Amino acid sequence: MEAVAKAILAAREEIFITDWWLSPEVMLIRPCDDDSMRLDSLLGRRAEEGIRVYVMVFKDIVQVVGLNSWHTKLKLMSKSPTKKNIKVIRHPDHSVVPGTESSFLYSHHEKTVIIDQRIAFIGGIDLCWGRWDTDEHKLIDLGDENITELHIPNEIDDQVEEETPREEAAVATTEKMAENSLAKNVTIFYVNITRI
Repeated sequence: MEAVAKAILAAREEIFITDWWLSPEVMLIRPCDDDSMRLDSLLGRRAEEGIRVYVMVFKDIVQVVGLNSWHTKLKLMSKSPTKKNIKVIRHPDHSVVPGTESSFLYSHHEKTVIIDQRIAFIGGIDLCWGRWDTDEHKLIDLGDENITELHIPNEIDDQVEEETPREEAAVATTEKMAENSLAKNVTIFYVNITRI
């Protein structure tokens, strides 16, 4: 992600990003003593300097996948208040019949960052929480904590139910991620998960 940050800083005209999930508050260069290397800060700074920024993210169905693309759109667009150089679309529109809840359930999975139509990062990694990779290949994005074990869902369900309600666990995990990424003013969003 450091290479993406450096390319964003070097952009001269435009930045195109497509993502399934984009977390505006994710730090692209770590460690960092402030929020200057946060994705939203980088894009906002460049947009206010006159660089055009175009972002397309998956328009999630909150009841199915809680990526909160609406938060992504609002957060990024707020970072260019004077120049208004950040354009964000959420795609696709899931409604088959306007005004109804019917839908085709599909999503785009393009993950690209294109700078000035000359430099492209194309691959399977979204610019979001949990995708930061190092030589340690941590399973989750929690700064110094290194969790390398993967548990099956039933084990996680049992552990979470024993220790704390799911909602509290989701909020605690997200807050810890935000804290580690110097994103202390992040609004915490989560989906209420219940066992069927």
